Amino acid sequence: EVFDLLHVSRVRKKLIPREDATKKVQIQGLTRLLVPSVAHIMSAVDAGSALRCTATTGMNEASSRSHAIVQLTLHLPYQPPASIFGLPKPPLDEDALQVGAVVGALSFVDLAGSEKGCDSATQDKQT
Repeated sequence: EVFDLLHVSRVRKKLIPREDATKKVQIQGLTRLLVPSVAHIMSAVDAGSALRCTATTGMNEASSRSHAIVQLTLHLPYQPPASIFGLPKPPLDEDALQVGAVVGALSFVDLAGSEKGCDSATQDKQT
C-alpha cells in the first residue's frame, strides 16, 4: 500500500501507483511542496515521519514498519519572461507554482526496520 504522508488532512491518504506509457511508475495525487529552505524540508520530513507505521521490537522501541521515500527536485529561481515587443512583463501568478528549470533531483529512501532474530529478550544477537 502507498500513502501520502504529507497530505493536508494530516491522515495517511492512500494512493495508487500506476505505470505510464514509458514504463515509469507515477503516483497521481501525491503532495508536492515548494520549500524555500533546508528548515522547511526538515519540517516536512518530520511531519511525514510522524505518520509512519512503527512497532516495538526486541532491539528498538520505535522500529519503522514502513518504507518512506522523499524526492527533492532542485530548480533554478523562476525568471518571468522578458517583455516582448515593448510590452510589460506578465505579473507573477501567486497561486501558481513559480519555479525555473530543473537542475537536479535527489531521492532519499528509508527502508523499514529489519530486526530478524532480534525479537527475543536478549539484545546481543547480530543480524
